[in-house]
Amino acid sequence: MAKFTLDQLKELMKEIDMLRDKVDFLDPNKDLATQGIDSLDMLSVFLLLQEKFNIEIPDEDIPKLNTLNAIVEYVNQKMENN
Repeated sequence: MAKFTLDQLKELMKEIDMLRDKVDFLDPNKDLATQGIDSLDMLSVFLLLQEKFNIEIPDEDIPKLNTLNAIVEYVNQKMENN
């Protein structure tokens, strides 16, 4: 199975109106909240990821998904375990 990449995540995030103009300026290693991405935006991202990749993101996992790189790594782990 192909790996999910940072570029794929960014393209996915561009589907969300509120994030479209911000995505290219995000540092993949920095906390998303400190970069102006709020929890509602992230909820939209998580819902899209769950739908596109047929994975489940439990509420207790969400706090650790605070950087783009953390999300990419998480999705890859989920896909490997499916």
